[in-house]
Amino acid sequence: MKISYNWLKEYVSKLPKPEKLAELLTMHSVEVEDVKEVRLPSEKSDFVFDVDVLPNRTHDCLSHIGIARECAALTGQTLSVKESAKIVENLKEKDLKVEIKNNKLCSRYIGRVVDGIKVEQSPQWLKKKLEILGQKSINNIVDATNYIMLETGQPLHAFDFEKIAQAKIVVRSANKGEKITTLDNEKYELDKDVLVIADAKDPLAIAGVKGGKKAEIDNKTKTIVLEAANFIPINIRKTSRKISLQTEASVRFENEISPELAEMAIDRLTALIQKLLSSKKIEIGEKVDIYPRRANPFSMGLKIKNVTELLGVEVPEKEITNILQLLDFKVKKIDTIKNVLKLAKNLEGTPYKYGASVTYDAPNHFDCSSFTSYLFAQSGIQIPRMSIDQYFYGQPVEKKDLKPGDLVFSNTKEMIHGVIHYQSKEFIKGLKEKEGVDHCGLYLGAGKVIHTATSKEKVVIEDLQKAEHFKNLRGFRRAVSTENSLLIVEVPFGRIDVRNEEDLIEEIGRLYGYGKIKAQKPLGLVRPVKQNNSLILKNKTKNILSGAGMTEVYNFSFVGDKDLEKTGDSSKNYIELAKPLSFDLQYLRRDLITSLLKNTKENFKYTDNLKLFNIGKVYYKSESKNQSKANEKLMLAGILGQKKGGDELFYEAKGITDILFNKLGITELWYDSFKVTPEWTEKKLWDLSKSAEIKVGNEEIGLVGEINTAVLSKFGIKEKVVAFNFDFEKILKLEEKELIYQKPSKYPAIIRDISILVNPEDKVVEVMNVINRVGGELVRDVDLFDIYEGPTGEQKNFAFHVIYQSDERTLTDKEVEAVHNKIIKELETNINWETRK
Repeated sequence: MKISYNWLKEYVSKLPKPEKLAELLTMHSVEVEDVKEVRLPSEKSDFVFDVDVLPNRTHDCLSHIGIARECAALTGQTLSVKESAKIVENLKEKDLKVEIKNNKLCSRYIGRVVDGIKVEQSPQWLKKKLEILGQKSINNIVDATNYIMLETGQPLHAFDFEKIAQAKIVVRSANKGEKITTLDNEKYELDKDVLVIADAKDPLAIAGVKGGKKAEIDNKTKTIVLEAANFIPINIRKTSRKISLQTEASVRFENEISPELAEMAIDRLTALIQKLLSSKKIEIGEKVDIYPRRANPFSMGLKIKNVTELLGVEVPEKEITNILQLLDFKVKKIDTIKNVLKLAKNLEGTPYKYGASVTYDAPNHFDCSSFTSYLFAQSGIQIPRMSIDQYFYGQPVEKKDLKPGDLVFSNTKEMIHGVIHYQSKEFIKGLKEKEGVDHCGLYLGAGKVIHTATSKEKVVIEDLQKAEHFKNLRGFRRAVSTENSLLIVEVPFGRIDVRNEEDLIEEIGRLYGYGKIKAQKPLGLVRPVKQNNSLILKNKTKNILSGAGMTEVYNFSFVGDKDLEKTGDSSKNYIELAKPLSFDLQYLRRDLITSLLKNTKENFKYTDNLKLFNIGKVYYKSESKNQSKANEKLMLAGILGQKKGGDELFYEAKGITDILFNKLGITELWYDSFKVTPEWTEKKLWDLSKSAEIKVGNEEIGLVGEINTAVLSKFGIKEKVVAFNFDFEKILKLEEKELIYQKPSKYPAIIRDISILVNPEDKVVEVMNVINRVGGELVRDVDLFDIYEGPTGEQKNFAFHVIYQSDERTLTDKEVEAVHNKIIKELETNINWETRK
């Protein structure tokens, strides 16, 4: 967003110098990425701020008035926005009809006819204002709409009235295949998901994005229709992405602006056009304002102690109030319960309406729970909307302990509207009330209750003992603690980002200045953080496997009946979820391989070769004293697949596991090949004749082998697939050992590679022992980077990086070559292995 410094000064009289103002804004409000001095011919210089407005502040800060409000608050001044000139609505002959057919996507539409205009060049002052910000001047009408948008943040548009069929504006969804040519002569084909502004026949504009050619303003235009509207953000965002067109208007709408802004903006636009055409006799029509659901001002409570607790510094109540008022928040101190009781009595007689909204219908209509919810919301306490949720929200109170302001709940036996709720709907799902709740009211004291009586169709005060609606009482709840005093804060309509107490405290903190908050030691006993060996090993394992060409995947921890059918397992072995995410994810997984096979099926659509791995928990049952107990275990699994061939996959998987364990320092690894009868939970997945148990010493830690072709077929996989599966917790125990710190050498290392052809029964550790023994102190590390094993098992080849380094000097090539040759000689002469450098 480009902001003019001189323009800001029209709203805030005394601003710091541009560089200082940029610093203030960056530290307290929005980040100013750049400040540039701009000088136009015959004009005094200006400074343009390039402001990065984050999504939470786009509602109000994508405008000069929004940024000016921040400047005023930061400098302790009053924002001064001149009122629009008086508008005389004297046009009677040309009526405009407006219809919103899709009010789910258009929350407000204002149209106004202006007659007797003359389209011409804009005056110099207006041109310069736009040019300073990189905007191109079009004509006086279009420039006026752009100017007001940059000032207020509300996009506006102007149509040629004579080009609108039947003088009717219709806000509707486009018809499939409907086409429009926009103002920049681009053609777009639309569909039912795109909202359009149309006349009685054709689209006039893509709503919230771009105007069309049909009703374009030109030099012959005499009568115009001014538009200020408000659209649902998600639809504008989808439309903009769908047609690959982003505009100043779409950016504002897709980040959401308040519908209340539309009226202010269209009045300022009308006044500006009136000013620009002061020498002409123009006539202005009445606003046609279609606003189906106007929201009430949003209010919330703020406890002073919560400001201190969250910010970590005590901000005086007077300063809190001053900060909020500088930002246009209305603040007053109240006693919550007294305010609730006073407001309740004042609303006696208000008409009943089933399903009345707290936001849109109150205070003109209520049902039982919207009445109580509204009372507390207007007193700074946000309680749930529905009676059953209010029942679970409050603290239980005995009848003998009832106080004025407590909530009373009942089951009317369906006498209200036939809906009795037994479970919490939104507060904490899963909470249950056996007898059910469908009505609530507010206890006033002296045995009186105020509530919405459906039989009388209004808010009434009755004796609790005699009230028909409370014959079947379900309980009493207290929604407010003993601390009743708080600040009630009304949020400006443009601050859609402020919706809870923490948001208010953030406003206080940023203007107060986070730099004023001194660092403090945490309270209580500070203990050193224990090293998380599991996390360290997981990250190390991920790096090793990624280096071996594998790709990590993340999967749900859930499986369903269809998955179990494919692997041949029984649901009896699985832990079933009480509330599954969906009907096909109702069990906790017992293995990682099932999900990896689903990944394999999908990824084979895009590649011929894949190597995937996953580290995650699996869950299983165990029996203890005739009780079933849920357990979990961390596992590591990997899959290798190949569309063509695949005969070498088993040996490749085996090579990867060798690399992994060697780099983890676990060297006593051996394979119990092709004799495996493991009791793995997923044993039906494997072709046991082509698998091998992996052991360290006598302890089995995993399995590597081919997946059963019958299982693969059920997953829709025709290719050969090999997998490995490890108990990661056993690997952790093997890897955990004391680490001795060794000071790194300041001299460079030299690396030599060696490839060794060995016997089938020979192990990696045996070769490494020879290299380390013969190389002595100069061999700093031996790193296995490749293993090859022939399909018949008669050949096996290891490849190593041998790292030479000294702590005392820089080694020469001659020294290293001598030691390296000595190692080769030992391997070939005394052990009869064949080497290749």
